[in-house]
Amino acid sequence: MRSILFDLIGKRFGSLTLIRPARPVRVSRGYRARWLCLCDCGKTTYVRDNNLISHNTTSCGCKHVTHRKSRTRTYKTWQSMWTRTANRNHIAFHHYGGRGIRVCKRWESFENFFADMGPRPPRRTIDRFPDMNGNYRPGNCRWATASQQRNNKRKRSEL
Repeated sequence: MRSILFDLIGKRFGSLTLIRPARPVRVSRGYRARWLCLCDCGKTTYVRDNNLISHNTTSCGCKHVTHRKSRTRTYKTWQSMWTRTANRNHIAFHHYGGRGIRVCKRWESFENFFADMGPRPPRRTIDRFPDMNGNYRPGNCRWATASQQRNNKRKRSEL
């Protein structure tokens, strides 16, 4: 387990770069891992692992602004995509991350996701197409209507 933690050193989450594991913090269900992180602004901060994975914390709290889209539907879609593929406690994890579906390295950055997908059109959601069992990546995602989503789902026998 310890070697896995050290493999994450240097990984980026938004404006934060993981420096080293820190002392775990007590929560209602036991303990959560924490990381000492370096923000792009130069400050260091401690962040719980679940806040990094879900992209709830992407900076030290500084006014470092990158894209000004954190309150848009496109950003919320990107954040949800990460949560359901990486957070084992998410209600739909077993349909996504639990099946091995991941988000590509390029889309760790919202800016890259936005450059590839563009803004989320009204009444559209992200859809993995043409390979519904493939990862979230450029060339396998689209903004789909509800009827397109219904036509691109696993058969009951695959569930």
